[in-house]
Amino acid sequence: MTAEKANPLADLDIQLESTAEQVAAALREAIIDGRLAQGTYLRETALSERFNVSRNTIREATQILVGERLATRRMHRGAYVSRLGADDVHDVYRVRRLIELPAVKAVPKLDRDELRSAVRALAHAIEVDDRRAIADADLRFHRGIVRGMESERLEGLFEGLEGELRLCMALVGGSYPDLDGTLRDHGRILSALDEGDGVRARELLEGHLEGAERGIAGVLALREAHPTAE
Repeated sequence: MTAEKANPLADLDIQLESTAEQVAAALREAIIDGRLAQGTYLRETALSERFNVSRNTIREATQILVGERLATRRMHRGAYVSRLGADDVHDVYRVRRLIELPAVKAVPKLDRDELRSAVRALAHAIEVDDRRAIADADLRFHRGIVRGMESERLEGLFEGLEGELRLCMALVGGSYPDLDGTLRDHGRILSALDEGDGVRARELLEGHLEGAERGIAGVLALREAHPTAE
């Protein structure tokens, strides 16, 4: 038996990142930083010319964004940048509670050095007023909490929310969050974990998530009620 026949996967090959994934990454960044506004039509012809790729590649890229809930596909009309409102925020935070609140009680399994590093990164990002770095550090802290569950599925679920969470933060811009309050909350949660008090850490995290949900949903609800107000 030849080596090729012995290995049924011998003739298979992979690409580390497809062209569609690269296009999706570029569109994702444009959506999150506001260059592509909510409701923008992702016109396949224009995008294929912009990126010098086929319309099929654009279709694959937009389907990736649909899976991340950053885009919505309408029957016979193509894909559009998703619109997020207050109801969407409430739904996202409902899922966050299901994932994060049980995780924060797993004190021995949490990498507190990683959480401490995320807090320092957030403090620095606030100091230099780097909004992208602020979002990165904020999500890094919460991702570190989720990892305490040692569940790839739960981590994957949280990662699936990250695009929408970044979009929420981008949509409200400077109106929210209370950055100093967020930093204090993260520090208090970490202090409770350092003391081995998972119950207190959960209470603090629950209050933190409730405040964030209320703040973001409030800003978006106001804009829904007064769409021309900025």
